[in-house]
Amino acid sequence: MEKKQNTILNRLRRLPLEVKILIVIVVCLIIGFGSYVVYSLNSETKALKHQHQLRSNLFSETLISGIRNIMLSGRVPYVRAFISEAREEFEEVGRINIFNNNAEEIFPAKNPHISIPLDDQNIKNALLTKEYSNNLYPIKNEASCIECHKDASELRGNVKLDILSEADWSNALLQIVDNAFQAIMLSGKGEFADTLLLEINELLGVNLIQVYDEDAIYVAFGDDDVEVNEKILEKVLDEIHNSSDFNSSRKMGKYHFSPMPNLESCHVCHGPDSELRGILAMEIQSNTIERDQVINSVIVGLKNLMRLQRASYVGAYIDEIRSLPFVDNFQIFDNGLSDKGYLELWVTNPDYNIITTDSTIKSIVEIHNHESDSEIKKLEFIEKINHEDYLTQMIPILNDVKCQACHPAPALSSQTYKTQRDKWKVRSVVKVSTSMKDIQEEISKNTKVSIIAGFLTLFFVAFFLRVFIKITVLKPLDIIGGVVDKIGRGDLSVKAKVKSKDEIGILAKRINSMIKGLQERLHLTKFVSEEAVTAVKKAGIEGLDLGGERKTVTVMETDIRGFTSMSEKNEPEEVVRILNLYLDKQTEIIQEFGGDIDKFIGDAVLATFSGEKMIENAIQCSINIHKEIVNLNNKYDKNIMIGIGINTGPIIMGAMGSKDRMDFTIIGDNVNLSSRLCDAAKPGEIIISKNTKEYLADNTFNVKKIDSIKVKGKEKPIEIFNVIVE
Repeated sequence: MEKKQNTILNRLRRLPLEVKILIVIVVCLIIGFGSYVVYSLNSETKALKHQHQLRSNLFSETLISGIRNIMLSGRVPYVRAFISEAREEFEEVGRINIFNNNAEEIFPAKNPHISIPLDDQNIKNALLTKEYSNNLYPIKNEASCIECHKDASELRGNVKLDILSEADWSNALLQIVDNAFQAIMLSGKGEFADTLLLEINELLGVNLIQVYDEDAIYVAFGDDDVEVNEKILEKVLDEIHNSSDFNSSRKMGKYHFSPMPNLESCHVCHGPDSELRGILAMEIQSNTIERDQVINSVIVGLKNLMRLQRASYVGAYIDEIRSLPFVDNFQIFDNGLSDKGYLELWVTNPDYNIITTDSTIKSIVEIHNHESDSEIKKLEFIEKINHEDYLTQMIPILNDVKCQACHPAPALSSQTYKTQRDKWKVRSVVKVSTSMKDIQEEISKNTKVSIIAGFLTLFFVAFFLRVFIKITVLKPLDIIGGVVDKIGRGDLSVKAKVKSKDEIGILAKRINSMIKGLQERLHLTKFVSEEAVTAVKKAGIEGLDLGGERKTVTVMETDIRGFTSMSEKNEPEEVVRILNLYLDKQTEIIQEFGGDIDKFIGDAVLATFSGEKMIENAIQCSINIHKEIVNLNNKYDKNIMIGIGINTGPIIMGAMGSKDRMDFTIIGDNVNLSSRLCDAAKPGEIIISKNTKEYLADNTFNVKKIDSIKVKGKEKPIEIFNVIVE
């Protein structure tokens, strides 16, 4: 594990600085920006869900308020219509379910009627060929139909009506008109009832058809120009009330009467005060109403209800006609222009009467019945419906004081006590499920946008940061690195050309200052010996200490002969030029043979040689100097000669002077002797001491002993030798 970590660290260390900076910036951006994005998305998600919850609550409360107001007004039948309209408005965003306190769904969303493809080939052929019979009748696409059905078809649909061949046709007609009239009234569009009665009045054998109020005082619907005799109306009214039979029809002479009971569904508009809502009166010519008039009345009733644009009431009318004893079959077909071909309409839905229950509703009802407070405890959760998330709210409608006017608490002696004692506090429960698809899509879209924006931000930040780093950091560092490389190779002519004034610019300025210092140091090294430079290198930060070190070396001193007379004959600048020319050549040769120039003394050079070959190197260096001097004379047409003295022995080498100003040099008797030998040497001559001669191997150089000389500071004469330069 540790080895793996070291490998990773080594790889990171080898990464370019640019990549390291980018990695740090990107990681910081991911942590910072990513945390902000996650926080923003969570906040936005919570806000969207809360907003969705509030909208769902508002809709639920509005729906419950509407239901309560309708129920409290006694208009119970309007509840179905209200819920149906609410479902139509709410269809695209959710579902509405209403349950009673038995946890059974009431006012279900499913339609009591459905449409199915026509399978009867005989009927289909008859419709295609328009071969109508005594039980198949067309419904024309009249002007009143075109308002909703603008397909310009000649026919709106077809009716197949099977009626018994024998029946009390007058009474049958009365029942059909009664059912059509009541369906129109329940729809809430009573203004269409006059149209129905006027069209029935036009049927053969029908002299008069009217609807009177519950007291038979005035004509509520129908032609009021002619009225039924008051005495007959009073007699019929008395008979109805005396018998308490508010359903059976009655006949008096040429008049037929059908009482209209004040049903609970009528209480919506008319209240429950009277048991009779009205009386349908019809005057018929004797023996003129036949089967055809009855069939026509059925079609007239269907057409009038279709004009209401209330399909549910059309279905109720059709169901009532089907239930009449003289009707065997009643089917309605469309005009066959749909993609599915001919369809049979208003077919009884076999699933409509299946009761749907919900155990969760039952729990809510039980909770509220066992709680003593009247606080509404609603249930809210998310459920899957058709693989889609829905926010579901279940809100009970409590049986409060106002509701108890019609739905009191069950008495102990009541037959419903056992079934209602644990349920009566709740009248019903409203279940509203709102789709969360839009919110989830919005959240998903926001997430994708945030991720894309994040990646784009990272990309552009990384891109511009890379460009910025390259321009402001990497390029200047590259320039500085190149300068440092050249300095390492000994090139001190370079300069870090960085224009920025920031830290890197300051670094470049410092490097340039360092280069200048190195240049100065390099130039200063030309003014000191190699031994001095070496000593300085070896010294610590404290510098050199005053004092010296004993060493055995070969000391060589050269001196230009006739320099004084040459100085007198030439300009100072020319003298310096010639002097530097000859000294430079000597320096080159001395360094070639490993010698170290201690100092220049005017036109003289003091140098030292060390090591095993120091004497040979010093003598050979001297020989080469003489030869090169001859070459220079020939080149520059000069007649300059030098004398050279060489001595070998121990000397003191070190820092001499004061702590503030010192000179690294050599001193000692052997140094002085080399100077005396140089003075004794004639132009072009090399004189070595006895000590030097003794260290030489025989026949190495052509050495000749010459007369001893007396030197200052020595009591005895000094033996010297001349090296012959061939």
